[in-house]
Amino acid sequence: MFHSDDEIVTFGLTADEQRLILEKAIAVDPYLRGKLRLGVRREKHVEFTLPSDEFEDLLDALASEVNHASPRQVRRQFSRLYDRLNRLAGPPLPSLDQVAEAFSPFLPPELCEGINHLLQTPTKKGPEAIAAELDKLVEKSAHMPRPEFNNLSIDQVSRLIDSDWKSPDSVIQLNEELPLADLDKAVFFNNTRLLLSAVADEGRVKSTDAGNFNRKFVAHILDILRLPQIYVDVILPHYSAINETNVWPLHVLRVVAVQAGLLKLQKGYYQVAAKGKKLLKEPKAGELFVLLFRTYLRKFELSYLDRMVELPEVQDTLVYALYVISLHTHDWQDFKEFSKRLFLPAVADQIPIAHYGISYAELMASSRILGPLEGFGLIERQYEDKGAYSESKTIRKTALFDRFISFHL
Repeated sequence: MFHSDDEIVTFGLTADEQRLILEKAIAVDPYLRGKLRLGVRREKHVEFTLPSDEFEDLLDALASEVNHASPRQVRRQFSRLYDRLNRLAGPPLPSLDQVAEAFSPFLPPELCEGINHLLQTPTKKGPEAIAAELDKLVEKSAHMPRPEFNNLSIDQVSRLIDSDWKSPDSVIQLNEELPLADLDKAVFFNNTRLLLSAVADEGRVKSTDAGNFNRKFVAHILDILRLPQIYVDVILPHYSAINETNVWPLHVLRVVAVQAGLLKLQKGYYQVAAKGKKLLKEPKAGELFVLLFRTYLRKFELSYLDRMVELPEVQDTLVYALYVISLHTHDWQDFKEFSKRLFLPAVADQIPIAHYGISYAELMASSRILGPLEGFGLIERQYEDKGAYSESKTIRKTALFDRFISFHL
């Protein structure tokens, strides 16, 4: 609902939108925040009336939250609210038939049919009644299974992407009760424990000016970690003195451990944080595994792994890939064919076109999705031998995947 007479603006907020502004919006002026606590409660929304200049201040504040709010889920909520209010405040809306004609190529067939039926049926209903019927059509369409989304509905995909991976009602649930014995093949997890133990044994480890581990500690830890064979056979023999960044798996390990709050850098020295000491204990293995998994896939920038185009949408929608893997990788799947299914269509359309026989979609699927999952022991791959470098041939999930990840849609 929206109305403006140039000086006064009347608009509606759902209860969730009102709560979002009052509880999460830092940029909203306290005076304006006070006004947004008191509105007229309607059937499906709360109605507010503001002077047009104060409404513009509200839009400016929401725009600020879109750029600065944390975490990503909250930013997306502010983005949707800003887009809605900003659209409503814009020029007069086109007629229903203009909308239907413009968007029919992009709308689901049943929604197009419903809109066309609505347009062609004579009625004396007012705009609000027609809008209510449109809402029902959209709501029904949003709950229909879509083949392009692995038979998920638009509503299910939205709830999947917006899940926080932490709360009891999150669509994706991660099992914190896994025993250490179940995690033997989770290389990234076990390397983290080895790294924390090594730092704990040292007491503290001096960092370089760039914030990396010093060469002496790097040489020590490389004798302990489980590294890809290519590093042992091909890469490391070329260096007489090895820096942290020469060993990319170690560098990523250190960055994620810091982001997870397991390691801390104080006055030029790395030490194991209190959280790290607590989670190193064997009974806490499942909690450590979940923390590392969430930090790696949600907080660490996965584009850092391959230096290709950033495309944050790949990481923002990665939970969809997890869902697809959970459904379809009980048996071995051809990597090249299956990798295409790991991206939502809107994300796949943004991935650069392949050049010189290289598929960027395959590269991103391998580096930003399958690589991390393999490091956590959740998938396994068979490789095609290409000499020093090998290519993924087939993939399937491990038994650990289903013990660790479950979906509640």
